[in-house]
Amino acid sequence: MDANDYYRAPSGIGPLAAEWQDKPHRLLYDLAREVEQLQRLLWLRHDPEHFSALYGDDGEMQCGVCGLDFRRMDASLLEKVWQMKALIEAAEKSQEKP
Repeated sequence: MDANDYYRAPSGIGPLAAEWQDKPHRLLYDLAREVEQLQRLLWLRHDPEHFSALYGDDGEMQCGVCGLDFRRMDASLLEKVWQMKALIEAAEKSQEKP
């Protein structure tokens, strides 16, 4: 499945909607659209201080401050990056306290 294929499928409205409703590939297209929406939400909301550094031209979803690529990185990798960032911040805070 090409990344843009699901844009070509009927959207669930219009004269062919009933024919596509129960097709297995309709579910794939819907899931791909849902994943893209969730990626966009994560990109926009990941850190309010980085909002001015977000790069979104040509369909990209990248943060110029932390270097995350929300279009190409999968959720498990994003989670690992955020966990490491939290561990580093916690270690830095523990070293600050006497």
